Amino acid sequence: GWYAYLPVIANLQFSIIMMNPNLGAKWLKLAVGLNGVLWSVSFLIQGGAVLLSGILNAISGIVNLVAFFIIIIRERKNKNENLEENVNINE
Repeated sequence: GWYAYLPVIANLQFSIIMMNPNLGAKWLKLAVGLNGVLWSVSFLIQGGAVLLSGILNAISGIVNLVAFFIIIIRERKNKNENLEENVNINE
């Protein structure tokens, strides 16, 4: 996404400020602050995306596990019912 470019923009603007010897400490402080904000926003968005992805994967895994156990329980129940029918027929 677009947030992947934030670190690139942060480094670019910081490099431009550092390469210009005519700019004073005010601009350097501004560049460092902006650089930190851009990196922080990038990490925050990426971390949030990873967290959301992890939560969705966990929910999907739980749903699949429950579905698996439901299928197994139904198969065993059907198998037991079929065995009981066969026993009743043979008697």
